[in-house]
Amino acid sequence: MIFLDIFLGIIGILIGYLLGSFNPSYFIARLKGIDIREEGTGNAGTSNLTLVLGFHYGLIAAVYDTLKGIISIFIALAIGANVVFAHLSGAIAIVGHIIPFYMKFHGGQGIATASGLMLFYMFTQYWFGFEFFYIIIFLGCIYGIFYMASRVKKSMPMVFPLPVYGYTIYLLYPDNPYNIYSWIILTFLFGFGIYIIFSLKLFKIKDENFKASWWRVVIRPVALLFLIFYFVYSKTVALLILWNDVERMVRRQKFQGYHHNIVAYSLAWLFQLTRSRIDLEKIWQKQTVGEPVMNTLEQITSIVNAHIRDTDQNVTEYCKKETCWDKLKNIEFTLPENIKEEYFTGEGHDTPDPAIPSDNEAIEFCKAKGSQAWYDLAKWLKEMNFLTPKARSQSFNMGRFLQRNKEPSGVLSKACSKIWNDAEIRGWKIDQEQE
Repeated sequence: MIFLDIFLGIIGILIGYLLGSFNPSYFIARLKGIDIREEGTGNAGTSNLTLVLGFHYGLIAAVYDTLKGIISIFIALAIGANVVFAHLSGAIAIVGHIIPFYMKFHGGQGIATASGLMLFYMFTQYWFGFEFFYIIIFLGCIYGIFYMASRVKKSMPMVFPLPVYGYTIYLLYPDNPYNIYSWIILTFLFGFGIYIIFSLKLFKIKDENFKASWWRVVIRPVALLFLIFYFVYSKTVALLILWNDVERMVRRQKFQGYHHNIVAYSLAWLFQLTRSRIDLEKIWQKQTVGEPVMNTLEQITSIVNAHIRDTDQNVTEYCKKETCWDKLKNIEFTLPENIKEEYFTGEGHDTPDPAIPSDNEAIEFCKAKGSQAWYDLAKWLKEMNFLTPKARSQSFNMGRFLQRNKEPSGVLSKACSKIWNDAEIRGWKIDQEQE
């Protein structure tokens, strides 16, 4: 069986190369008695064919060049090739377009084929709801900004939205198995765009020796630190925002001293009560703490203030002892419902969920619900505006996996199991859509 899978995969890849190597621009020009590589820009592609012979001929070539990667995938799947080989077949179609054997390995640029595959993945794997629609608008705005800001109106404005798009699909659909294929296509398009910018000298450097502005050249890579800061320290900044807001609230309550001890114990107890499921990302994005959390902390700080003073010892020394923390944890406190609705993310990590002890049990739990239940859950979460867009996307992906009779991963299954449990707390029922 393994040999047959490999054999069919290789056949699929060969089909992708052959379909990709068929260059309609070259053959249409040949029928007209010319070699497209010796006319116009010298490129055996759609844009040059349009320049040399006109729009109608260019349209014929554009349609085939755009679709041949997609056609390669479907043919490979039809002959029984593995999914991985099938999608590699689509990528190989780009290679075939660039280096066709009958043209001495000098073909077109492969942009139309890669763009077709990018659109194929976009509309079949990611187009699930308005969240992605908003991202497309955002990418269009980025393109517009670069188009207006750039003195070069060719490749430069098109290049920079591509990394943003790649990061977007990671954020919204982190468990989608097709992400890797999308990233391969995006990497090719981005790399080619950068190549065009420098090969055509669209990005001109007047001070080639960098004598006058060497310090600007040295300091610009430091901008990458902002990305590192965003990924690594965003939750740290959120915790600082939370600390500062609580500290200001404690000072307004006019407790008699020990403010830092009250803040520290209040936040520690809040995270212990919520199993570390406060959405720090939301605090980071809004740069403030929501009202439900602050109202809850106002109650907690009053309890903590009374607790740390209930001792014959020095309060500061008492707060350093484990006994103080243990007694605080034993105090009964019920979280209000509104904090659960607004800030629970369904992705708590500090305390394991005893209902999901293993990957296998999580997978069986998700499979037992059925695909339609997960589709209904994703729809319900969106309508009720519960949890995060990522959680809704994971629910939808689970439904799609089960509908296609595919085995979901343990990571996705655990996440979806927690999402299901959190949804039930908020009133979700398996027959919710039928009620």
